[in-house]
Amino acid sequence: MLKEIRCDKLKDKKIEFNKDLNIILGPNNSSNSIGKSSILMLIDFAFGGEDFIKKYSEITDNIGHFSVTSIFEFDHIYTFTRNTETPNEVEFEGQPEASSIDQFRDFLKLKYFPINDAGSFRGRVNLFSRIWKKDNDDPLFPLQEYKSQSFSHIRQNILKLFERYGIVSSIERKYQTMKARKNTLRDSFKHGFIEEITTKKALKNKKDELIRTQEEIKTIKSDFELYSVNIQSVVTKRNYELKHNKDILIKEKSGLNNRKSRIEQNIGVKTSVTKRSFQKLIRFFPNVNASRLNRIESFHSGVSKILEQQLKNELDEINSRLTEIDEEISKINQSLHEILSSTDKSEFLIDRVLDLATTERTLSRQVEFRELKESISQKIKELSDEINTTVESELKNIEESINTTMETIIKKLYHHNPTIPTISIGKSNYEFNHYSDSGTGKAFVNLIVFDLSILHLTFLPFLIHDTTLFNDIEKDVIEKLIEQYNSFPKQTFISIDGAYKFSSKVKKIISNKEVISLSREHPAFGKLWGISSN
Repeated sequence: MLKEIRCDKLKDKKIEFNKDLNIILGPNNSSNSIGKSSILMLIDFAFGGEDFIKKYSEITDNIGHFSVTSIFEFDHIYTFTRNTETPNEVEFEGQPEASSIDQFRDFLKLKYFPINDAGSFRGRVNLFSRIWKKDNDDPLFPLQEYKSQSFSHIRQNILKLFERYGIVSSIERKYQTMKARKNTLRDSFKHGFIEEITTKKALKNKKDELIRTQEEIKTIKSDFELYSVNIQSVVTKRNYELKHNKDILIKEKSGLNNRKSRIEQNIGVKTSVTKRSFQKLIRFFPNVNASRLNRIESFHSGVSKILEQQLKNELDEINSRLTEIDEEISKINQSLHEILSSTDKSEFLIDRVLDLATTERTLSRQVEFRELKESISQKIKELSDEINTTVESELKNIEESINTTMETIIKKLYHHNPTIPTISIGKSNYEFNHYSDSGTGKAFVNLIVFDLSILHLTFLPFLIHDTTLFNDIEKDVIEKLIEQYNSFPKQTFISIDGAYKFSSKVKKIISNKEVISLSREHPAFGKLWGISSN
């Protein structure tokens, strides 16, 4: 627990805290600008917050930078000092060198959250430090630390706060591992380490080719003596395959050459009609519109140029394919030459087996990688579904526990069947429903009750509630809320005005739990200036 804070700039120099309820008390006339919010923000600063620096800079502008010493009591007494000028450094009493603010927050997390789950200390507590200027006190959106916060971040925070994120994160780690494996495969395909099979039809063809290759290898291995005696049949079969492939290429080449010849003839034909060509026509038809004929001829000429360009492009493609065919024919001729010139036909058989083995290995890897990719993609989908199902289930349990606890507390505040707020947390958003009882005062009561429910259900170590949350709430309800704060064994820090208006029972609680009383005669930092705060 936070036992004490000390600061030379405070009028009282130090504030000692209770292990449960702590009240910063304002005067009966509800004066502003006396430092109630500033004290609450200073407490937040003691818990590793940074909004005191960012949003209350007018304080240091008026009184200069200062140090805040925080004394915590856990298994021992721990003392830390943090300066507003160097807020990212924290001095641990007994250590020669300053530590970082992150190390200080990690220390608080270790002491306050016994389950070592994911999430930072400030990520869990910051929302529940509802102080003026922090912009996290909208009763319609109790889970948002700031207005633009994404729902995915909100959802993650609530899971972490309820110590349920560990279940999800273990699945997410598997999901990320699978994604990384998929990216590695993709890079292998991208950089040409393995040829990717992109369609089911291509996969079937590769598998068929692999089966044929394996069968031929098996046949050669199982009956090698037969092939040794009758090598010529193997040679003849291979020659036939090569010659057959060569005939197909020659036929394709012939067809391409014919197309090439026709295109070259078409490109070479130049047909144009000049003004002189129209003279004979005008001689017989003097009324003909020669100008229009010229425009038509210009249009035809333009079309001819476009067609000519398309023919040239097609000719380039034909020439490129003819080059490829010539190279393939050359390779076949070389293979035929090697077979026919071989004096030892068994050498050919060995080479054939080696070629088949290479082909089998290549095909096997292609099929294996394709099936691996499909397996990984399926696993990614399954893990994604499992994450969504687990998150949905955990959030549903959290939602039900919050709603049940809120109902219990609300019924202690109101009689005669009060309207019970509920929170609903979905896949892409959440709703805090006030139903028909949505007046400002009741809405803020619901927000306070929501926070008290979280305090009861989780390891959340403290709440900080500013005066602004109580301004529109009825006096009788505020009294019951003070009783609720006082019933919690955890630290709560609240600021309220005017103890005179409350019942003697509540006045006694305020008297016992008041840690500092502020007024215009007794401001937090010893003097007043133009701060627009509570």
